[in-house]
Amino acid sequence: MARAYNHPVRLVILACLLAASCHREPRRTASPTPSATPAAPVPSPTPGPRVYVHGKIVDLDARKVVAEVGGKWQVAAQDERDVLVFDGGDLRAIELATARDRWRVKGRFCFEIRLAGDTVYCLAGDGLSALERASGATRWNAPEVDSQALEFGRLVLLPELVIASAGGKLTMLAASDGRRLDPGPPPAPGADDLAVTRIGAGFCAWGEVAAPPRVLARCCHRTRCQDVTITQPPTDLDGRWSMIDGGDRVLLRGDGGSVAFDLDAGKQVRVADPITAVRRGDGSSAGYLTIGGDFTLLDLAGNNKVELRGLRENTAPAWLDGGRLIVGNYTFMSVGADLHAFDPRTGALLWEADVQEWQVAHSKYFNQINVELRGSHVLLWGHESANDYLQVFDARTGAREFVDHAGP
Repeated sequence: MARAYNHPVRLVILACLLAASCHREPRRTASPTPSATPAAPVPSPTPGPRVYVHGKIVDLDARKVVAEVGGKWQVAAQDERDVLVFDGGDLRAIELATARDRWRVKGRFCFEIRLAGDTVYCLAGDGLSALERASGATRWNAPEVDSQALEFGRLVLLPELVIASAGGKLTMLAASDGRRLDPGPPPAPGADDLAVTRIGAGFCAWGEVAAPPRVLARCCHRTRCQDVTITQPPTDLDGRWSMIDGGDRVLLRGDGGSVAFDLDAGKQVRVADPITAVRRGDGSSAGYLTIGGDFTLLDLAGNNKVELRGLRENTAPAWLDGGRLIVGNYTFMSVGADLHAFDPRTGALLWEADVQEWQVAHSKYFNQINVELRGSHVLLWGHESANDYLQVFDARTGAREFVDHAGP
């Protein structure tokens, strides 16, 4: 069940940002002065997609390291444009295309960092700060946003809007200057707690109501906001469940099963098994992959399409790249990972990548991977105990193109 709102999605975002009735609370704060490094234009061809790993910048198309930029710093965040690292006690931004510093802020420490548009968000002990991506200068600070809000699913950071929950209440801030915006009526009246989850380019604020069991949510997606009721949500063993980003859809997942809600169609889709989202390169939904014993590709309506064979216990987000379904999976307590591509129409195996493995001390074992599609390249990021690695593969053939590994 869904009830549409009249506000367009840039919603309160653009409309309220421009409206004189918006309650204005600018939070200009003093901040450490960033030191910029002047950079002359580099007269070189346009580089291919690049990524930072272990002090090196890798050109994915060239399949090689193109710049050494220093030590093995702790990576705070990175995307296609920049990497932010903690260099000693400083926060340092490096432009990937030129391998040159954008800026450095001395004495700036953040528990969490996120990049969104032209904003760098820093969660620290003094709350949430928004920094200018180009210069590192602080735009504003919101001390009421808890420093662990991201970890507990109570913060969504968008290029134009910040949404946070605390004490069962919703806070909305304009990313440009920290103005407090009117979040409207409570999105989940009667819920014990309120969470927020990014869904595609929008978000859902949601809570669980016990009797009768249902989820109440306000979801802002594409050009509208709507109130959503999802009935009979699945439950985990501890009585909790999670909402995950399905691009165009809300996915509620628990050990007992899953539910998908189509925000465009305004209707609920019941899926029996726990699922993960299948995404296209642009981030939109392509379907679901069940991960409860059998691995089955489902279409957007929740109908069975094909069964996939040869997969292990835990599955990273899957990607649909043309006629290839790319799936990375692993076992939490077992060495290594697998990377496969299947034909999404038949389930036939197209390729199986040769994923390199390293010896790891099992007394301190932990295994987790993430898979990212970047153009014609598949990035497999892995963390096994004290070992971190990046392996890059050709999305068309599965051939390994690059490996970088840091371990004891």
